[in-house]
Amino acid sequence: MDRAILCSKKDQASINIRNALVDGFSFRETDEVMFGNTVYRRGNVKIVTIDTLHIYACNEVENLEAELIVVASRHVSEAGVKAMLAHPVG
Repeated sequence: MDRAILCSKKDQASINIRNALVDGFSFRETDEVMFGNTVYRRGNVKIVTIDTLHIYACNEVENLEAELIVVASRHVSEAGVKAMLAHPVG
């Protein structure tokens, strides 16, 4: 089963992450379209772009058919420290 990276056009950091993955990690544009946007793929990992913010993407997430979904989104540190963060749902 596929793994998915979910990116949002409403989140510039998310789009920057998508573009960095496509440019730096050999993701290729496919003929597949999801939610009106081109899907990029590398092996069993696909990058899916949505038009809405991630927080409102319940329907899209339910239709991804992926065993793992990584949400690429903007996070802000209260201390102003630049970091790449990961956390489970909750």
